[in-house]
Amino acid sequence: MTSIITWYIIGILISAIGIFSYEYFYLYDREIEYISTKEIIEDVLLSFLSWLMVVWLIISVGLDIYMGWPSKGYDLNIKKKKGG
Repeated sequence: MTSIITWYIIGILISAIGIFSYEYFYLYDREIEYISTKEIIEDVLLSFLSWLMVVWLIISVGLDIYMGWPSKGYDLNIKKKKGG
């Protein structure tokens, strides 16, 4: 029988992988050098919300698919305009 802590840790791992994948593949269009340390720390902290973030990721990806991926590379473009 698994405990609530086990499910919480599984949620943290799924949300962390999901958040980093979303940023890397979608918001930064596979250009990892533009992701700042501050954003990585924020993502790690958000992943501690566990299953709440998993639900948020499902909703976000679902909306992006429905809308035709309108923000692909959005954060990357902002960083390139600012100069890094």
